[in-house]
Amino acid sequence: MSNDTSRVVLPLSLAKITPTCDGCVAHCCRYVAVEIETPRSRWQFDQVRWLLLHENVAVYVGTDRRWYVEFRTKCRALGDDHRCTIYPERPDLCRAYEVKTCPRWASGKAYLVRFESDREYADYLALPPAERPGARRASAKPVSRPRRRPARVRARSGGSGRARDRSPRR
Repeated sequence: MSNDTSRVVLPLSLAKITPTCDGCVAHCCRYVAVEIETPRSRWQFDQVRWLLLHENVAVYVGTDRRWYVEFRTKCRALGDDHRCTIYPERPDLCRAYEVKTCPRWASGKAYLVRFESDREYADYLALPPAERPGARRASAKPVSRPRRRPARVRARSGGSGRARDRSPRR
């Protein structure tokens, strides 16, 4: 048995720790995630596949059961020290970000299912819908929900036509 008393291990309750960005590598500044419609039609499934054929792109179903596309790209305002170089003038979205939701501090899963490639997505689609991870389980009584019309917006690379050179704010 060692007589070293220089190290004392104290019990630590994470509930009493205030999450901070100290020592973090800025996970929140290294991706952009945008909600997309839940794919229901053939062309929507193909749009998700198209997204996954691009580098640094993932698609996931969040714990809220909404679908998101994630672009892994570093914020231009992130410094070499992993700190924001425009902190006093940072966007409102950054101001609203809660540190406790950072993967470093949050507990539990951040998503129900995640696709990093079109192959993973194809394997997911090959499963019967009721067996897919993140699928809603049949409930005892049906829930009535208002029907939404599917959006007719499709992902595009680059602009098209005359609108390409116009700003939407003019």
